[in-house]
Amino acid sequence: MAKASNDLITPEPFWFLNPRLGRLAVLERQFVAQWVHDDGAAADWIQRLLTLGWLPWYADVAIEELDDVRTVVRANRLTMTGAVLRWFWQTPHCTPINWKSSNTIYIGPSILTWKDPDGFEHAIADGRGRVRIELSLIRFYHPVLVFRLRSDGLMPWPEEPPPKSPEEVAKSDETELGDEASDDTEPEHVKYGMPAPKSPEQTAIQAFVINMYGSKWRTVAVPTMMDVGRKDAEFSKAIPPSTERSTWRRALGLKKD
Repeated sequence: MAKASNDLITPEPFWFLNPRLGRLAVLERQFVAQWVHDDGAAADWIQRLLTLGWLPWYADVAIEELDDVRTVVRANRLTMTGAVLRWFWQTPHCTPINWKSSNTIYIGPSILTWKDPDGFEHAIADGRGRVRIELSLIRFYHPVLVFRLRSDGLMPWPEEPPPKSPEEVAKSDETELGDEASDDTEPEHVKYGMPAPKSPEQTAIQAFVINMYGSKWRTVAVPTMMDVGRKDAEFSKAIPPSTERSTWRRALGLKKD
């Protein structure tokens, strides 16, 4: 089971409102160009991450249906903002970023969401309808961009601190022993403010959420947890993708919607 950690890969809630975390596309291309030494290569590298779904992004979205709106609604072909924010860069007709203005304008097939029999969602470019989409103030989650640069060998990883001497290790162990003694005997669900599990299903959900999000699990929406769980092959063996949200909320001790 994949375990999220103390790194900065998981975006914080509303990160795109923080200029230190959500930086405009033009600034990020300049940042990447420092490491690849070429603006064009930097733009291509970022665009590739977006196409693969490896770089969290956000933008202000303006959608204009180019067909008769009543026909679009009756045919259930309305392009929604959520589908654009989730799938835009994975659609084959997506337009590249205008780096000077950190925006892009798309005119093409409707972008819809389709759910397969296993419950997984996919994007569909529906050629029966046409839509105009403008993404403005495109910005990326900077910590992930830095992580990708380091993973591709374009940017060095932080240097590891020098190893401690045996005397320093012994002193550190003595200091931490008293702090951790009580934690060792405290059940996981108590540490993280969850109720005692009443079934193997609840135990599996709690373990997954704790492993993925740690003490910050309350900042993550339940549908997001469920979506991540569906994509985890090992977890899906224990908890089917069809498991209802109410089951998750009971396992986590959350109030009903």
